[in-house]
Amino acid sequence: LLRTFLKDDEEIFFHECDTLLGGIKSSAESDDNTLLLDIDRLIREKKITPEQGVSLITCSSSVLEIYRLLLKAAKYLVIIGSEYRQLEEVFFKEEEDINIQIKEAA
Repeated sequence: LLRTFLKDDEEIFFHECDTLLGGIKSSAESDDNTLLLDIDRLIREKKITPEQGVSLITCSSSVLEIYRLLLKAAKYLVIIGSEYRQLEEVFFKEEEDINIQIKEAA
């Protein structure tokens, strides 16, 4: 699952954060492999049943999907970073204006 969540063309497209996301992808791939090996070892040692192993992998895939979506959100924020800051400034200015109006009305 993790080996496909960030395609090479996406890494090129989001070149501003390529190093960061590439590092995250590499770490995630390593963690994914380690998890599968650990589950396999536990099944072979009869510490868990094959059904429990499948359940662990299924739960892990749900967590990895959340992880993938968070990375997509991070990439999006990198792209719109300056626009986001401007929007945030407008929001806080409007909030301040509303608070001033409430105080003046009271």
